[in-house]
Amino acid sequence: MSVWRLCLIAILSCALALFGLTACGQEDDTEDSSLETLTLNIQCNESLIVTLDSSSGLNLLQQGVNFIVTRGDDTVARGTLQSEATFEEFKTNFQDSETYEEQTINNYQVCVVHEDDIYEALISVPDASTHIRLVGYNGSDTMQEVLKALQITKAS
Repeated sequence: MSVWRLCLIAILSCALALFGLTACGQEDDTEDSSLETLTLNIQCNESLIVTLDSSSGLNLLQQGVNFIVTRGDDTVARGTLQSEATFEEFKTNFQDSETYEEQTINNYQVCVVHEDDIYEALISVPDASTHIRLVGYNGSDTMQEVLKALQITKAS
């Protein structure tokens, strides 16, 4: 990959982090012990419910106003809240990249770009104006496992 593309990825990643929305969150208890759920409130206007199937050893932990996915002591992915504008900007900036791909997972659109073993995905949450940016650190297989284990919905 050329140097300018690496710089573009680094710059956009920083920009996406800056455009993340302020949020407050809380953990929810669920009856199914293999599911872990967080409700993230975006500026108290919109809430997203993030649920993770933990049956494969993944865990969902709240970190400030965002979340992390772990396996044992290792962080395998970090999730942050993003605006609709950030989602569209991500697609525009990376859709011509050799590593860009769009997928549909669990009924939501996912845009993924990667550099080596670091994968960055933007998840479009149906009927929500807030989306999730997920950065995975352990390659494609782990990122796909995390994406498939996550269920993200807009709270009613």
